Amino acid sequence: MIRHVILLDQMLGLLGIQAIFLITPSANHTARPAIESTERF
Repeated sequence: MIRHVILLDQMLGLLGIQAIFLITPSANHTARPAIESTERF
């Protein structure tokens, strides 16, 4: 049960990050390497 909550929290966090980059496309170029490094894990 707790594990599912953590997974949901992480998914919502990733969606929030993507939403922020959709709102501000200019910040997408500077922050993209950081996101790709986190997605590898």
